[in-house]
Amino acid sequence: STRITLQDKLKFNYWLTVFLLLERGLPWEVINEMSDTDITFVIGVDSAIKTKQQEDQDQQSKIMNAGMRSKMGGM
Repeated sequence: STRITLQDKLKFNYWLTVFLLLERGLPWEVINEMSDTDITFVIGVDSAIKTKQQEDQDQQSKIMNAGMRSKMGGM
């Protein structure tokens, strides 16, 4: 059985965070200079934006579905 050490978990979390920030468009040079607090803040803001976008998309879907049902005679 393979045992995962605390160091392995920390390394995994570090690279997961780096890849997330790179995916969001932050340059490596910026990520490399960020403090833990900065990283936490950026990830939090990114998460809030994604949540808001999903809520807006869900609302638009509900509006479109309601409009389609009314055109079909309330089916």
